[in-house]
Amino acid sequence: MKKSRFSEEQITYALRQADSGTPVADICRQLSVSEASFYHWRKKYGRSASSYLSLHFMQRSAFSPREQRPERPSRVRGSA
Repeated sequence: MKKSRFSEEQITYALRQADSGTPVADICRQLSVSEASFYHWRKKYGRSASSYLSLHFMQRSAFSPREQRPERPSRVRGSA
């Protein structure tokens, strides 16, 4: 799957700006993104996406990848 050019923070920022009343055309011009992409984000994440994405981002970045995985016991070679 193709990686998004925009981070979750940028998408959250754009959707929050629109929720606060900033015209979509201005937001799209500032981020250099088409209005079609903006409306796709809105459709994908919903109108309340800013709260969802910020929560998702905080949960994902709260732990390092090592802390997310349970530790596996190390293999000890037998002395046979």
